[in-house]
Amino acid sequence: MITGKAENIPDPAIKVITLKFAFMKTNILSVLICVFLSCYAIACHAQKSSSFNNTERGILSGSKKGEPSRHVTLVAVRDFMKRFPAASDVKWRKVETDYVATFVVESNQTMVRYQRNAKWAYTINRYDYEKKLPEEVRVLVKKTYYDYTIRHIDEIYLAEQPNTIYLVLIEDDKTFKTIRVCEGEMEEIHELVKVFD
Repeated sequence: MITGKAENIPDPAIKVITLKFAFMKTNILSVLICVFLSCYAIACHAQKSSSFNNTERGILSGSKKGEPSRHVTLVAVRDFMKRFPAASDVKWRKVETDYVATFVVESNQTMVRYQRNAKWAYTINRYDYEKKLPEEVRVLVKKTYYDYTIRHIDEIYLAEQPNTIYLVLIEDDKTFKTIRVCEGEMEEIHELVKVFD
């Protein structure tokens, strides 16, 4: 909009040209901003997709460079990435019609199984530190097997079982025993007697 005294108003033809030029400058600037924002959005999306795909390749192959395995479904890999974002040293293998990944999370050896349809079946966390065992499970085992040492724990999560199952390997001077603990109940499922020569 032009303001000022009457003697400063330009000739009508010049006024139209000036308005058209100002309008064109605004349009060109708007178009440039749109083009810049579009390019920026495309670059951000490409970078995000690229890093996501590189992560998938590493998980599928078990290496950092990674050659993707064509056998593990993308749905299973994405579920795996959501469940275990901190997984390292991931190795996939086919077992019958299912896929099993073994890896390390927080210094625990872990194994997860996916069915052919990419549905999660189970997860097993393995550790050797008694202190990682939940206190209520440890108390239950030690109350009955107080002279035994806890050597190994398998913490099992099943798709069809809402409660965690613990398989606890215990040892004394004469035997190894495997104790199953679930829902506050304990059962001895295996015993191995040590043989001394």
